Amino acid sequence: MEENKVVIDETPEEKEEAIHGDPAEELKKLSKGKLIEYVDALVKENGKLIAEADKIKKDNEALRAEKDAAARKADDYLGKLAGLKNDFERFKTRNAQVKESATEEGKGFVIQKMMPVLDTFDRAKQSVSDESTLAALDLILRQFEKILSDVGIEEIVVLGTAFDPNVANAVVKQPVEDQTLKGTVVGVVAKGFRQGDKILRYPQVIVGV
Repeated sequence: MEENKVVIDETPEEKEEAIHGDPAEELKKLSKGKLIEYVDALVKENGKLIAEADKIKKDNEALRAEKDAAARKADDYLGKLAGLKNDFERFKTRNAQVKESATEEGKGFVIQKMMPVLDTFDRAKQSVSDESTLAALDLILRQFEKILSDVGIEEIVVLGTAFDPNVANAVVKQPVEDQTLKGTVVGVVAKGFRQGDKILRYPQVIVGV
């Protein structure tokens, strides 16, 4: 009868050693010259690995620098774009303001040219007594006043108020018996008009003294 044999599994290290032998023992068997060659080869291989690691490090630094430069350039472009947008918005605002101002000034210029016509109708109204003529003049004056109102121009009403040289011109000083009327506008020779805060024409008034 055959005897039962006990088989012991070898570890991977033991199998490697069985195939290739013990590295330490193998080194002992090498001659001095071969050992030097082996060490030199290891040094060269280590040098290559170090050089490759340095190259990878430098490449990474270069990529990081390029990325940072691209980010700065992108920020610069975005800043310039935002500046251009703000400049354009300011330009649109200024352009709209200039356009509005030119329109208002144009209205005021036209009305100023028409004011002598209004003065003529006012004087005509004061000098006629015919009812039909007065009615016609009233109609014309009301239409004129509506045109003024539609374009934002209003009469400066000063009759019966204390005379203010900042809003009216005194062309006549008229003695008055009523002491309460002294320094008061008691008559209007020519109406005055304003457009918003801008006075287009100062009223020409008679002031009691």
